[in-house]
Amino acid sequence: MIIPENEAVRRGIVAKSMLNDLKRNTDVQLHFIYQLAAKAPDGIAVECGVHRGGSLVCWAGARAERGPIFAVDNWRSPVLEKFKANIAQAGLNITTYTEDTWRAASHFENGSIAFLFHDAAHGYEWGFLKDLAHWPEKVMAGGIFAIHDYGVWKQSVCVKHFVDAWATWTWWEYLGNVNGLIAFRRPSVEHKPGYLPG
Repeated sequence: MIIPENEAVRRGIVAKSMLNDLKRNTDVQLHFIYQLAAKAPDGIAVECGVHRGGSLVCWAGARAERGPIFAVDNWRSPVLEKFKANIAQAGLNITTYTEDTWRAASHFENGSIAFLFHDAAHGYEWGFLKDLAHWPEKVMAGGIFAIHDYGVWKQSVCVKHFVDAWATWTWWEYLGNVNGLIAFRRPSVEHKPGYLPG
């Protein structure tokens, strides 16, 4: 059963989603990720870099009976136990891969994923470029690829640098940027001109 947006966002907050800004009491990123998951075609949905599962609990509410859901993270205790508890409380049926996210891409066929949310490696040394080299090709035409921490300034975060470079040669359709959560839709024809974020 599809979970209404406000209830799905509430569940994400209860699960302590990192997309909820507790300092500013705002849940706009959770609303955005739910809306993106709802807009994506039916089919496989994947989150890379799941941590406690708060964002997954939220957007999965828009994907009930629309295809299998996968979670990829190299979890360590006690975070893994918190993830399992959050998924169980939400009553979700999730397939998990506990490994480096870029390696887990090999479990999926090219063009097989309808919705992909990346919130894993953000830095040069953690493999964001490896993820960007492996995951987008797994997204189907019309599928949505959302990426967290775009434009977040920390010396160790390279998301904006590599996403901007990737976007210049892929020409995927730009769907918006809400507080550093940026999203694109894969065009049905590659290299179709689209909007490139500045």
